[in-house]
Amino acid sequence: MLGKVMKHEMKATWKVLFPLAMVLVGVTLIGMLMMKMQVFETDIGALVGLAMLLLYIIGLIALSVTAFIFLLVRFYHSMYGAEGYLSHTLPVTTFSLINGKLLVAVFWHAITTILVYVSAFSLIVTAGLNLGNEGERIKLGELLQQLGDMIGIPIPALFGWAILYSVISAFSAMLMVYASMAIGQLFRHKVAMSIVMYGVLYAILQIISFVISINSANGFVEKQAAMGDDSFFSITIANMYGNIFSKSMILYIGVSIVCYIITALITHKKLNLE
Repeated sequence: MLGKVMKHEMKATWKVLFPLAMVLVGVTLIGMLMMKMQVFETDIGALVGLAMLLLYIIGLIALSVTAFIFLLVRFYHSMYGAEGYLSHTLPVTTFSLINGKLLVAVFWHAITTILVYVSAFSLIVTAGLNLGNEGERIKLGELLQQLGDMIGIPIPALFGWAILYSVISAFSAMLMVYASMAIGQLFRHKVAMSIVMYGVLYAILQIISFVISINSANGFVEKQAAMGDDSFFSITIANMYGNIFSKSMILYIGVSIVCYIITALITHKKLNLE
């Protein structure tokens, strides 16, 4: 039954989220083409390029937020709203409903995040490849090597970590809101209480993340001082952020497990569709 739930959910979300993803791909390709044609080399072109960059950043944010909100609204309406009566009368367990909707939502959330990463990286690389005169331009392999040396991690490994981080953070992000909705639907003002509960959970997560970041940064500085090296980058920034990301992923996994248990138990035992 899980497969049927996922199939139905994918059909319902595909119509909205796939076109959004294609818009991002199209905008990225147009931006790369314009950089390749060097249309931003003149003064007017530079101003146009700056305006387009701002619109591009706004577009990335709008795309991510729109996809995220769409997935959450769909989950709420189909589980705790008017559609909930139909969903919970189907010959499907509560856990199958949650799992099917969650996996599809995580898929789209992760895909959107990865596309944003790839889009930004593609434009940066295209800009780097077109710097200078024709004979002085750097080759792709050299540029990727320089970028890897700059951040302290090979680009393929960076993308691997980015994909893993996107998937884990997608589970955490979706399940935090799911848990907030599950708790919020117990009250009379469901939406308002869901927002309040999300604010509480988000604040707790941010405090823990801040503590992790501070501890990791302090450890980075202490190692640097112990080496007795005046070069701040003798221990690469990637080591510090790698430590932060590793701990953050462990935190997100823990948050996902706790929020999933809250969502599943409350929805299964304390469902309130009144």
